[in-house]
Amino acid sequence: MKKIFKVVKKKDFVVLDKNFLLNQNLSAKAKGILAYLLSLPENWNISVRELSRHFKDGKDSIKNGLRELMKEGYVVYKKVRNKNGKFERGVYFVYEIPISKENFEDPQIEKPQTEKPSVEKPLSENPMLINKENTKYKDIVKIEDIKIVSNHEISDAEKDYWKEVLKYRLMLENGKIKKNN
Repeated sequence: MKKIFKVVKKKDFVVLDKNFLLNQNLSAKAKGILAYLLSLPENWNISVRELSRHFKDGKDSIKNGLRELMKEGYVVYKKVRNKNGKFERGVYFVYEIPISKENFEDPQIEKPQTEKPSVEKPLSENPMLINKENTKYKDIVKIEDIKIVSNHEISDAEKDYWKEVLKYRLMLENGKIKKNN
């Protein structure tokens, strides 16, 4: 008997890696906050005040959820200095796959672009990854050698993040790590 009813998605939907939903170290609140954050545009300015406008929970509840996400590596909070060296504001960085603090590098926080964006379509073809342990392939691709194609300049931190995601997914596929169930 069917117990879960889903709709056919044609617009207004988000595709998410569901591993964070299976993470037993996260509360339902933290999972909901992360799902909401991942549904936002990449350049969204995240603040506790703004989040509390979109949830029934108060600011303290939102802060607690963000702390959980920080502890598990899904969110990183960094303070930004102004040109005089004083802390001006804080910035939240959100990751779909957790990142270790050692792998986090401050991306260059830049001012918004004032010129018109390019109307070219980005390259949508995904590069082929080859399993190192599978000997039927002649070419072996090292994670470090993977080129990331993007329609905007990406920082070294973003490159490292995507390499970690690929490494994580390859390890899952090879059975070297297990999903949280």
